[in-house]
Amino acid sequence: MSKLYCLGAGAVIALCLPVGATTLEDRIAAAEQRINAIEQQNSEIPVRINGFLTYAIQRTDTIRDALGNDITYGTTGTQWDSRPLSRAGLRLSAKISDKSSAVLQLLGSAEEDYDTSMQWAYLQYDVSPALTWRAGRLVLPLYMHSQYTQAAYAYPWVELPAQVYGTLPVDTIEGLDLTWQFTSGQIRHRLNITWGNAEVPGDGFSGGFQGRDQAGINLNSSLGSWSVRLGYASAQTSLALPDLSALPPPNTGPDLSALSLDSAYGYFASFGTQFDNGRLLVMAEMVRLGIDAPQHWLPTQTAGYITAGYRIGKMMPHLTWAAADSDDDSDCAAAADPAGCQFLLSQNSSRSKSWTIGARYDLISGVALKAEATRFHDFSNSSVTNGVLFSGLPTNGSPMVFRFAVDAVF
Repeated sequence: MSKLYCLGAGAVIALCLPVGATTLEDRIAAAEQRINAIEQQNSEIPVRINGFLTYAIQRTDTIRDALGNDITYGTTGTQWDSRPLSRAGLRLSAKISDKSSAVLQLLGSAEEDYDTSMQWAYLQYDVSPALTWRAGRLVLPLYMHSQYTQAAYAYPWVELPAQVYGTLPVDTIEGLDLTWQFTSGQIRHRLNITWGNAEVPGDGFSGGFQGRDQAGINLNSSLGSWSVRLGYASAQTSLALPDLSALPPPNTGPDLSALSLDSAYGYFASFGTQFDNGRLLVMAEMVRLGIDAPQHWLPTQTAGYITAGYRIGKMMPHLTWAAADSDDDSDCAAAADPAGCQFLLSQNSSRSKSWTIGARYDLISGVALKAEATRFHDFSNSSVTNGVLFSGLPTNGSPMVFRFAVDAVF
């Protein structure tokens, strides 16, 4: 049996040539033939490239806490800021065969200096015209707009309603899903089942959030101008917390390590509905997040919004009401470190309501201009001491956030 000598070109191709059975010239000729065959095969694979781009700016009015300190909306203050919302993405779809394809989506955000990351990377196989299987890095379908949260051209706002879409800081999953499309009478259904693992890297304060064995089911149904979405997902969640008492003064704080999450049960339930007849648009969505944290220092969060818009030619003015609130079912008195439990509870409890008025103008096909203003109010109750969306708890009136954007798809 002749030995094989293998040459690797990057990580893409490998050529295995018999050694000693032919002359060097024959081996080179055979290698060239194989490379030509691979190149010919690759040239026959159709690749589709799509992309999206958002340039957006936002600022706030002057916002202060109870001590008179200036606070920000996320990282945005009273100066116009383009970093939180500006981003660009590129999607590549390659058809491997009649039933299979591969999809990659690259994303760069201004907050990360447009350093590119792989947001999606999965293989898709059509088991039948109605049944599709995917595996790899996928969208975690928790929300009504999960499939295009980054492609802002697809929705009317500059920023998705923050109380709802900021509930869980995870938007992808490493795993697989199965999607079945079927009908019952005139109603079209899309049933999606997912499984996998999700992770948010640590930030120096904690060891990072992990959701293991995440399993979810989503049902989208539509009839004419109406559509309804129901979803439920659960996971074993883990979060390593630090011992702040070991820090040197003045940074010394409570020991939080005993309150870390270790495979705690967590769930995310969602409901959404939409009516769109080409003129009138009405959307509503509600979500609920619960995690079984020790002494319930991580309160159950409920959030929702309702939006109404009306298209007048290329213009669509719209109005949105949104709200979020935390359930105080904690038992910090029974914790090994009550002060640490109370600290975590205050940092993760949130309550706010807001009104957003805005308009979208479709400049040309694929390009939209947007403007909106959001007024927040009703932040605090007996247990809420942190604004969550803000760097502190606003106390001077009703803070405003202003946004302008240009969105494009191509």
